[in-house]
Amino acid sequence: MGPLTRHLAPHHEPVLIPASFEGEPADWTCLPPGLCGEFSGLGLQFLRTRGKLADTQFEPRAVYDHLARLERAAHAARVPVHRVTAGSLRDDALDPTRHHANLPLFVANPDGTRGMVRRQCTRSYKVAPLRRKIRELWIAAGRPTTPVEQWLGISRDEAHRVRSSDVAYIQLQYPLIEQGLTRADCQQWLQTHGWPSVPTSACVACPFHSDQRWRQLRDRSPDEWAEAVAFDRAIRGGHPRLGGPPLRGEAFVHRSVVPLDRVDLSGPADREVIDGFGNECEGMCAT
Repeated sequence: MGPLTRHLAPHHEPVLIPASFEGEPADWTCLPPGLCGEFSGLGLQFLRTRGKLADTQFEPRAVYDHLARLERAAHAARVPVHRVTAGSLRDDALDPTRHHANLPLFVANPDGTRGMVRRQCTRSYKVAPLRRKIRELWIAAGRPTTPVEQWLGISRDEAHRVRSSDVAYIQLQYPLIEQGLTRADCQQWLQTHGWPSVPTSACVACPFHSDQRWRQLRDRSPDEWAEAVAFDRAIRGGHPRLGGPPLRGEAFVHRSVVPLDRVDLSGPADREVIDGFGNECEGMCAT
């Protein structure tokens, strides 16, 4: 199986923990041939692995449809898949009793300056539930001294997102970077192996979206665009906090600090493709 796998389960099954559940090429389907066996004839290179899936309950419908396809393929190949969740990120972000659902909202301050809300959503809704499941399996396996290898789907063109694990029982691994694969390589591999339309991951109203992504949501998925617009309006006062001070200023999901349904998404070309995911150093979003 090569040097990229570690054994945790009682039957010596290599453990693959995708960066997130969405099924983006780097998360699920773009491990190069030779690392693991071919999965059910589909070219999904995690045969005899375990998938751990962190669901924020705020992903686009296309992502959930793709996940369902992956789960069917995994079931056919007898690959165990664990879907875990910390709850609905959308609902919790608007719930004053929840204190760990902070999105990186853009803030227009009263003095004309701009700020940004400190992000906690990735750690609370992806890292933490995945880690709890990993630890549960690690304990069930007798707490082996060899750490679990958590494979993160970061491609060569996003190498700046590489980090080290902050817990001893997990070792982070980046097989795509080790193999020198770019996102374009992943997309080509998927096309060749019968997965031509893998949806982009990230929550429906994520403030890190580029203008291109916002426009795609508006033009191709009007229901989800309406959901994002409604969330943007609801979050104008910031994340409500029971007993906490109100936000000084107004919060927005778009970097222009303009209501989402009023943003000119046909702006400058350089703004169109810029997103904030390069700052998402957990390696869990938009991989």
